[in-house]
Amino acid sequence: MYKKIVSASVAYTLLTFLQPALSLLLQPFYLHWFTPDEYAILSLLGAYSSFISLISALGIGAAVYTFYFDYSQDPEKLNQYTGQVLSFCLWSNAIFALLIFVFGNALFELIFSSNAPIHFYPYGALATLAGMAVSITGTYIVFLRNGGQLVLYAVISVLVSVGAVVAQFILVLVAGLGLEGALWGKMLGAVAGAALPFWLHRRFLSYQLNWQYLSGSLRFMLYATPNSLIGWFYSYFDRFMVERMLNLLSVSLYSILFVFTSTIEMAYLAVRSAITPYLFASQNTANKAAESKIAHRFYFMFTILFSSVVVAVVCNLQLLTQNSTYYAVRECVFVFAAGYLISSVIDLVYVGYYREKKSKQLLALALVSVGLKIGLNYWLIPLYQIWGVVIASVITRCVLFLLLFAEPYRLKPLADGVILLLLGVMLVVMAIAHVGVVGLGYAVTWVGWVQLIVVMGLLAGTTLVQWRDNRAQKT
Repeated sequence: MYKKIVSASVAYTLLTFLQPALSLLLQPFYLHWFTPDEYAILSLLGAYSSFISLISALGIGAAVYTFYFDYSQDPEKLNQYTGQVLSFCLWSNAIFALLIFVFGNALFELIFSSNAPIHFYPYGALATLAGMAVSITGTYIVFLRNGGQLVLYAVISVLVSVGAVVAQFILVLVAGLGLEGALWGKMLGAVAGAALPFWLHRRFLSYQLNWQYLSGSLRFMLYATPNSLIGWFYSYFDRFMVERMLNLLSVSLYSILFVFTSTIEMAYLAVRSAITPYLFASQNTANKAAESKIAHRFYFMFTILFSSVVVAVVCNLQLLTQNSTYYAVRECVFVFAAGYLISSVIDLVYVGYYREKKSKQLLALALVSVGLKIGLNYWLIPLYQIWGVVIASVITRCVLFLLLFAEPYRLKPLADGVILLLLGVMLVVMAIAHVGVVGLGYAVTWVGWVQLIVVMGLLAGTTLVQWRDNRAQKT
């Protein structure tokens, strides 16, 4: 059982994380290809594209995340449900396109300051198309992940991720299109991935939507979609505030910190997506507690290891770029990474809300968190610039974590002593590293490597103990 859960979770985690991992590997090239202002624009358009991916299909993927299991025991009904969801995506994106490509210029004039050279055509239009395609691909891969269709999941993941990278290299380096070439490459990779589901399920597509299949999902979306949109504001709106309140250079500094540290969130969300079928299924099995413990430990061990790797990379930015302007963000990474560790607990708890289909509670928590974070950013950014964003982010995460104690039974994953030990030690390591660099003046480069060695030793020891215990149980 242990091998089955872990091996499957690892496979889906790696595939889910393929696209952000390749995007991360592209960062040294972006820093070389583009000026700080162009890098800031690419970051802002990436955030905008993410927003489009949520609203162009009205966030139906969040409903599929839950309602898939209502049809999973009947293949014919599942095919019909899949076809209806894809048909809905097609209709929704078509209507959205009619609006956005007419009013796009006005929207960009509203979003960005007059000093920022960011225009809807061609930049915004390309980012919009990419976001629309991702809304389809992101919805479809929920079906594949929940259905255990690993091969097709891998095909689409590679098509989107590798396709976008190859296209960007060709269009930027060979065609010399610069920033526009990077946006074209991202869009082409996303569109390629979105086309495949329609081809595979063309027999089940319909111009007429069947509300028998969609009504439950649409009711769930009444709260789940606003929650997803609020989640976007929670994750991305701060960089738009930085652009408004400071300048593009500040956006580029914050963006490079965010790009690397936010991969911690991408990593644990990828793991969460991979283990969710086991967490849902374990509710109906005799081995519920054992399966949940295995999945939870894998989730936190992966998150902690990845967080430490990210911190080491940011501490050694000189290996990625010779532009010393970016080095100022290195001192922020320890605190920022600690905030993401707290979020990893929060997001795992959210699985219970999805399982119970309590989208109202998710919406309420999201409203509190995004309102608090925006308020703190508005107050702290003018005072502390980039540090203001970091402080606001960590405070918001801590408050949200404390709110979860209103229903303490949801914090069952933390009842595992191993998980508590790992999280506690990791937070202490981040605190000591921060004090060492900021307070005592130790070199940030070697502090980054030392914390990685300590964390790897901790995880290796924990894994060895688990392996010994499992072996003892078998004998």
